[in-house]
Amino acid sequence: MITESYHIRNKYNTSDLIRFSVVTIQVKEKVWLTEHHHTELELGLYLSGSGSYMAGGNELSFSPGDILLFGSNQEHIINRISLDEDIRLLNLHFDPRVLWGSNLQSFSNSSLRSFISDLTQHAGHISPSQEYYEAIRSLIGDIETEFRECPPEFELAIEGRILDILIKLVRGCGRQTDTPAGPSINYEHLACVEKVTEYILSNLSEPLTLDGLAHQANTSRSYLCTLFKEINGIPIWEYITIKRIDLAIRYLRETQEPVTRVGELCGFNTSANFNRAFRKITQQSPSEFRKNGGNYY
Repeated sequence: MITESYHIRNKYNTSDLIRFSVVTIQVKEKVWLTEHHHTELELGLYLSGSGSYMAGGNELSFSPGDILLFGSNQEHIINRISLDEDIRLLNLHFDPRVLWGSNLQSFSNSSLRSFISDLTQHAGHISPSQEYYEAIRSLIGDIETEFRECPPEFELAIEGRILDILIKLVRGCGRQTDTPAGPSINYEHLACVEKVTEYILSNLSEPLTLDGLAHQANTSRSYLCTLFKEINGIPIWEYITIKRIDLAIRYLRETQEPVTRVGELCGFNTSANFNRAFRKITQQSPSEFRKNGGNYY
């Protein structure tokens, strides 16, 4: 598998806020394809090759030109690949915070929020015949150009294009007037979750407790858990674990730190807990991951 990757990291440099990859899966060679999930939403434009994913118990086929969209924390895996042609795709991962950050107060009660929530259960499939397809494909091309050329304010331009893609998806699905499911969310709720998220990302190497996070949010544990999952589409503790594994993947790829030390640097109190969490998310142990060249898709 060959990957050319670009990213915008969060301000703590612990994980990617946005990542854009040009991926080639060479079908005649052994590749690591594992069932996985992550905190980011994922959008893939398939340029060549065909096959299918399993996602949420459903099979989702793809062929050249198709666009697939997976929600936050949705487990998915390529389960079938045609051996006639290598798979090549443009793959975009973006953190939900790109959508509900400090400048997007309107996200609180928009149909976009409902659309994003639905993606945690049902992956999206956009074919070339669908409304807005050409516009969405063009926006994906714009994102690639912004990452490659890095003109002034390219980060903001990329965030704007991601939002534009999702708005077109919402309109294409006829969800303009839908009322979001779940509890009513206002700007104060978003600010509360933003504060807790910032605290988590800046303290991944430290012991974190639900009591401590609730204290940061000035709310109860149960209410914080409900609010966090409603906004991010993932339980708070699973979010913490995945972000710690994201950080561990960086250490394993970019440093020679011993595996046990990597676990400590990422906030795991025992090697057993680190190995268990790492395998649950990547289907490999940390040692296997490093031995396989940090290949994970």
